[in-house]
Amino acid sequence: MRHIVLDLEMNELAKQYNKERKICRFEIIEIGAVMLDNNFKETDSFKTYVKPQYNDEILEVYENLTGIKTEMVSDAPVFWKSFRMFSDWCGKSGDKYMIYAWGDSDYNQVVKEMKLKAYKPNKNEKAMLNNWCNFQQLYTHKLGVDHAISLKKALTYAGLDFEGKQHDALFDARNTSELVAICNDKVRFEKMLGSVVDAFKEKEISNSLGDMFDFSKMLLPLDEE
Repeated sequence: MRHIVLDLEMNELAKQYNKERKICRFEIIEIGAVMLDNNFKETDSFKTYVKPQYNDEILEVYENLTGIKTEMVSDAPVFWKSFRMFSDWCGKSGDKYMIYAWGDSDYNQVVKEMKLKAYKPNKNEKAMLNNWCNFQQLYTHKLGVDHAISLKKALTYAGLDFEGKQHDALFDARNTSELVAICNDKVRFEKMLGSVVDAFKEKEISNSLGDMFDFSKMLLPLDEE
């Protein structure tokens, strides 16, 4: 069993594409992912820029957010080529795999962009979409948190610093993979709980530790290899 942690960066469609924007407002401009083995150790990584088809430039707000400039994507593969590259990379070992992403926005983006660009997923890609985990939701649920939190804050709760540049797809994926690994290691996970409780105490959360956590259900339910 392989575990693939994915992150996407996007750019907005140009405003003249009113009809297209009703289907999908954004286009993927970067795909970053790391592959973990059955012991949740990184074995490989993937990164590619993606050339947008409905905007000739990366808008300033997304350039400032991601550091991706127009010239960096001008010669990059378009969506169908880059996504096929990614899906081929995911399936190259022949093993079953699960996709993890922080939140549901990346999954929604892929589905909407496929519709916008009439992309027909192959058998491997259909399986990928059926084995996609919103890890942000799973993480917060396991910790007893009733609202979404940012990746950076989740790392802080775990006693970790964000490594690299935020909103770089590969760095975001790699940092998320650290949390995936921790949540599947009983010793590391219980150690993380101490950091979480301390963080919650600073915010004067009054729930008792017993009310917040059920230690018997902490490890993520994953298929056997």
